[in-house]
Amino acid sequence: MLDHQSMASSWGCEKGIRRIALCDDDPVFLNQMSQLVNEYLPEQGAVYCFTNGLDLLRLCEKEPPHLIFLDIQMPGLDGLHTARELRKLQPFVTIVIVTHYREFALQGYDIRAFDYLVKPISRQKVKRIIDELYLLPFTNERHFFIFNKTKIFLPPLDSLLYFESCGRLIKAYPYQGCYSWYGKLGELEGQLPRQFVKIHRSLIVNLGWIKEIDKSRRQLLLANGQLLPISKSLYIKLLKEVERWSY
Repeated sequence: MLDHQSMASSWGCEKGIRRIALCDDDPVFLNQMSQLVNEYLPEQGAVYCFTNGLDLLRLCEKEPPHLIFLDIQMPGLDGLHTARELRKLQPFVTIVIVTHYREFALQGYDIRAFDYLVKPISRQKVKRIIDELYLLPFTNERHFFIFNKTKIFLPPLDSLLYFESCGRLIKAYPYQGCYSWYGKLGELEGQLPRQFVKIHRSLIVNLGWIKEIDKSRRQLLLANGQLLPISKSLYIKLLKEVERWSY
């Protein structure tokens, strides 16, 4: 069983990294980072530069970037507070912490940062991060990112049978095993594609893995033999989604 107290996110691999945001109160550093990042973006990519967290948050409300390089120490709304607000707007956006001081980088786990960079930043470090996130775009599969302190797990999104809310934890179940992290099922539901349907206040199921639905008992059987209950209030919605999915 794989059980990781961590953060997870979904990533549309067919889209790749096309929008990158940089947020730092030092305009000289912003210019240097913009030049570095542009070297590794596709022609249709875009880099957005911000000198404060509020302007970055406004962008994320309208058109969230795929990757954010975020300075920790900024006047007004600092990087940590900005990151926490970002998580409310876009729970799964990829954040890389940028700082002069290594001790600040240790706070990255609190805001579920993908990585951290200590200034001065080299071309090789920027390339490494973008390359890691570019590993996936060459397949049509979408993946689910699961982070812990030492590893990143990337199970294909379609391989996950269902999600379950257990207190403060969310658990994701592939055919065998389990991944878990702290989170809210409601936030996760809004980030998943339509093939994932809520069938109970604590359950979201992948329609592609449903083997049969028992109408009399209001429960469904998954391909791995797992039985899941269906709440009365969500039963009709499930049937409609199954019908839509089958066409």
